[in-house]
Amino acid sequence: MPSSAALKRVLVLGDDTQSFLASVRSLGRAGLTVEVSMARPGTPASASRYISALHALPPLHRPEEWFDALNRLMAERDFAFVLPCYDTHAAILHAGRGELLNAERYALLAPEAYAVAAFQAHTHRLATRLGIPAPPQVHAYRETDVDAAIEEFGFPLVLRPVESVSADAPAKRIHLKKAVNGEESLRAFHYMNRGDGVLLQRNFAGHGVGVEFVAKNGLMLALLQHERLHEPVHGGESSYRRSVPLRLPMAEAAIAIARELHWNGPGMMECREDRKSGEWALIALTGCLWGSLPLTAAAGLDVPRLVYEIWTGQSPNPPQTYRHGIYARNWQSDVAWFRQNFEADGNDSTLLRISAGELLRETVNLLSGRERSDTFALDDPQPALEEARSLASSVVRPLWMYSITGRERLKRKAEEAVLDASAVLFVCLGNICRSPFAELALRKYAGDSIRVSSAGMITEAGRLSPAAALRAAEDFEIDLAEHHSRIVDASRTTDIEAIFVFDRWHEAMLLESVPEARRKVHFLGALDVDGPLEIIDPFGQSEAVYRSVYQTIDRLAARMAELRLSEIRPAGPEMDDSVFVEAGDDSPAPGPPVR
Repeated sequence: MPSSAALKRVLVLGDDTQSFLASVRSLGRAGLTVEVSMARPGTPASASRYISALHALPPLHRPEEWFDALNRLMAERDFAFVLPCYDTHAAILHAGRGELLNAERYALLAPEAYAVAAFQAHTHRLATRLGIPAPPQVHAYRETDVDAAIEEFGFPLVLRPVESVSADAPAKRIHLKKAVNGEESLRAFHYMNRGDGVLLQRNFAGHGVGVEFVAKNGLMLALLQHERLHEPVHGGESSYRRSVPLRLPMAEAAIAIARELHWNGPGMMECREDRKSGEWALIALTGCLWGSLPLTAAAGLDVPRLVYEIWTGQSPNPPQTYRHGIYARNWQSDVAWFRQNFEADGNDSTLLRISAGELLRETVNLLSGRERSDTFALDDPQPALEEARSLASSVVRPLWMYSITGRERLKRKAEEAVLDASAVLFVCLGNICRSPFAELALRKYAGDSIRVSSAGMITEAGRLSPAAALRAAEDFEIDLAEHHSRIVDASRTTDIEAIFVFDRWHEAMLLESVPEARRKVHFLGALDVDGPLEIIDPFGQSEAVYRSVYQTIDRLAARMAELRLSEIRPAGPEMDDSVFVEAGDDSPAPGPPVR
């Protein structure tokens, strides 16, 4: 038992404005002392008035260090309850559960239930045994299995990793892929296959539905259902949703799962439903908190507090009903969704696209007072203010960046950086396509006049460049065959004087981790005001796309070398390779679908 002083002290792990912020507010409003550990301390959620202390832990791409530091923190602070908000945390905690100090205080499923939720193949087998509808699925180990699945299921073919997040690489999330042809199917198969195969499913057309629940030792305490209104065109976590009445077959399925697995804690059935036919299918099972948790709270179900009461031996008394027709929007995610939705092909019936008319009708929800923000709360307004400031910057800054004045200023600053730097770092997503090509191209043109390296922001180190990248690079006398990806340790970029990125997303990721690097981060595309400012990611595209991207990068690398050789500055000390995390480590921060 925790000491008397620690009885109301809890720890929440996370950093987003969805499950994390909703949990912090729930537990804080319950009169608990909420301490947190955040991977990205500068996010809007960090401004919540309910956070009493912030504890720094090592990054998730070093899970052993993270785990050890967490145990030391528990020994020091003696928390009565620890709430992990993400499946990445759950993966590490379950893997080291036997060595976890005061493991009984962590809101974790029993190992048997966790295995079913974490491994899609186990989820599918459970659904089949309990008579719960699920898409037909095969476990593919070879290319011939993929060919057979294509023959049986057709296109689009849904490919899923056996495990989205593993304990060995908790910061690397592999998302599902909808392949529309054989080439895409094989490419996704080889990327996802970690030696344990890949799950191939028949595509189930329909919209996303979630059935959230809290159970105690297999007994269902509370249920709530929502439907996704804005979800990525290929499927995924929603940015706008609404609470709806429980559908009896789905509720019965959730009750059966909780009873069968002796479920203890929060969970969610992720389903897809055909609105016309009413048919539905179980797609996945979530064994921790979910992204739509702010909607759950707005509809009247306080999940984090229920879980706290279960774990601290109290007798929860949850409401037996919830409010229907409540809408919740995550504005930061929804801004990105709007762009994706309008850029999507309106003639592609497989895409989850919403028409302009439907979007216009959604304004009624805001005017009627039924819509909520994931971030705004009257008793805790600062996170919403921080989010609004960030959103304003994300809209205004690009307008300036693409203006004539903005492009000229960005060009001038990038040129000054090239001239003044003794060490240049190129950063892209995985360090297997753009940044290694830029590194080698600059070395080809500039020789020893500048020290240059490259790294990636996410995914694991040690990966090789794709075959299409190797072939396209050969046309520019660049050999990527020996390149192995590395990951930049954002905490030690102080030894590098100029960092060049390829698009705004990488810039944002880098500055979230290292805000003090703002003055030395530049767009490679800024060196040519007549070319694109942002250079697209060719990963997964044809060889022709790689060649086009590499042509742009090669031209800009030549421009950098021209600047250096026109005014050579004394070279600085050797670049410290300890800036990089070597092969075997993983991404320090979450992001969009990992390729």
